[in-house]
Amino acid sequence: MEKSRGKIKKYPEPERYRAREKEMLATEIAEELNDSHSLGAFQTIANKTPEQQIRIFLSIIKDTYLIGKIKKSRGAMERFRLQDIAGELSEELIAKETDTLAGYWIEHTPKFKLVILFTRDAEDIIRPYLQKYKELSSIIEVGTAKYSLTEIGNIQEEVSSSVGSMGIPVDSAIDVYKNCVKVYVAEEDWTKLNRALSEGKMVLPDCVEVETVDSLAEPAAEN
Repeated sequence: MEKSRGKIKKYPEPERYRAREKEMLATEIAEELNDSHSLGAFQTIANKTPEQQIRIFLSIIKDTYLIGKIKKSRGAMERFRLQDIAGELSEELIAKETDTLAGYWIEHTPKFKLVILFTRDAEDIIRPYLQKYKELSSIIEVGTAKYSLTEIGNIQEEVSSSVGSMGIPVDSAIDVYKNCVKVYVAEEDWTKLNRALSEGKMVLPDCVEVETVDSLAEPAAEN
């Protein structure tokens, strides 16, 4: 067999193939959203985000863009990416900061930001996470609240159980924005609950708010 002569041809390394795939993906995003001016931004997104997530985000953005809910495709794509990262951060905070984590949510207006509340030392607790999740450092806003999510959850269970044991059906929910528990009671049962509170048969924590409703939600039917 005749041996080949000359220099050995070097084929592109896997990294170069991946880089080319990212470029093609960024171009596809720009074409799909008809936004060639934002190609550089889409390239950055393609480099940082798994392709499967990008395609999910792209599908959502295209649908909302077509009905006029999203005006700036580049900004929309970036927000979806940051929301995904914020989800990873929230999971880590729930696992590691149970004693102090008091709430978290994303606000879109008037400014896009991620709000995170702790019961104490908010700046100190969030500092190492800002190093890990650098993409979020410019949108995170921390604050303090009286009760942790764990404490609020326990209060919700205790109050619902106590009121229920008196024969008063209620619904309840946690309001993370106000760091409190909302207890909903039907108007027909409000007098009974108010009497129990007035007579001292029941004392509600300061983080519990009672609201009357026409009727409680019907329990889901079992299959």
